[in-house]
Amino acid sequence: MPSGLRNIGDSAFNYCTSLTNIALPNGVTNIGAYAFEECSGLGGFRIPGGVRRIKNGTFFACETLLGIAIPTNIVSIEDEAFRLCALTNIAIPNSITNLGNSVFRESGLKKVTIGNGVTCIASNTFYECWSLTSVTIGAGVRNLSDSAFNDCENLGRVTIPNGVTNLGNSTFADCYALTNVAIGNGVRTIGDEAFNSCGSLTNLILPNSVTSIGSDAFINCYGLNTIAIPSKVASIADKAFRNCSGLKAINVNKTNSFYSSLDGVLFNKSQTKLICYPAGRTGPYTIPSTVGSIGNWAFAYCADLIGVTIPAGVTNIGSWAFAVADGGLTTITIPSSVKSIGDAAFFSFGLNQIYFTGDAPNTGPDVTLIAYDAHIYYLPWTTGWSTTFGGEPTVLWNPIALTGFGVRTNGFGFTLSTTNALAIVVEACTNLSDPHWQRLQTNTLTTGSAYFSDPQWTNYPGRFYRLRSP
Repeated sequence: MPSGLRNIGDSAFNYCTSLTNIALPNGVTNIGAYAFEECSGLGGFRIPGGVRRIKNGTFFACETLLGIAIPTNIVSIEDEAFRLCALTNIAIPNSITNLGNSVFRESGLKKVTIGNGVTCIASNTFYECWSLTSVTIGAGVRNLSDSAFNDCENLGRVTIPNGVTNLGNSTFADCYALTNVAIGNGVRTIGDEAFNSCGSLTNLILPNSVTSIGSDAFINCYGLNTIAIPSKVASIADKAFRNCSGLKAINVNKTNSFYSSLDGVLFNKSQTKLICYPAGRTGPYTIPSTVGSIGNWAFAYCADLIGVTIPAGVTNIGSWAFAVADGGLTTITIPSSVKSIGDAAFFSFGLNQIYFTGDAPNTGPDVTLIAYDAHIYYLPWTTGWSTTFGGEPTVLWNPIALTGFGVRTNGFGFTLSTTNALAIVVEACTNLSDPHWQRLQTNTLTTGSAYFSDPQWTNYPGRFYRLRSP
């Protein structure tokens, strides 16, 4: 190159696939955008001292560019500058204040040190850097933009400086090996899907500075066991903890003005709305009597939930509230107080019996329950029912105990009858003023009638019976 050369124009050497080495004179002050794009044989490069900016796509797809020193004269690295390069290690000096979009996207980086001059790590900066295992983020960074480290599948640990105030959408999504994240005490917002599918993440402490948690922020974080919601959090979006199959408890700081927890379940402050039931809990659950609304996705992906009791005060069940691909919940009873049910509220393969004790709730013209192979049961005196409800067939639940009660050799008994094939539970108690009902027998009526017998009836001074759904 001539010694008087000052400028390398845009795309000057692009697609020069046979170019393996080039020496630029020290007088060069400008290297144009995409100047060495897809110079797939270029193995090394020295940036002259007069260059201040590495422009858009300067070394885009230089597949054999293994190393480059970023001198302190550089103040900005722009969009896609090293995208698809083979770089393995890079140190970004303090002189650089700007890292553009997708600067190192899909590169071979294994280790990165970001200087203190950088204030923002832009969108997709390290997206799909699959070999990246170590990153040091400078103290000057204030913002981690959308997908900054998305799909860095071998990144194991990250320390986010105290100066960072925002974690963008999908910042660490699909970082499957991420086991530990130290979030600085300046972070206020955690974006949508910020930690999506970080399945190895077992411990996460949210600093007191956090005020907002986005939708699906921790979706598929299977390793999380508990999470603490700090006192300043004012917004938790739907699905924030969706499919966290190991999550046993969500604990809210008692001084939080917007949210609360009871036995590890997330509610609004007044506990009139159930927001999230941890997906890793097992067994049945009784919703507190204060609850009037079950939020969107509240019980979604709770595969080990085997029963839920909904109190009479609940008026609304949100969209996808009990959605789970294959769970243990097979039957559920909806109280007469429920007036509204959201779309796909019971999306499930396991749920096959939904019992309604009141009039048909409002579902809207396009809402479907999507409870596969389920039957909807309703009572004779209720209204608003047709042959289907939310896309599922309806069945009149009308069992009766026929006259002719009596004592037989095997105990006291009576005949159950119905016009449909039903499962009917017989329960008993000894005191109607303070009833404690005990399940005695489940009778499946496939031919219209069945006989119930209680061999223990003589063991009590009085015995009362009732019929109910399973």
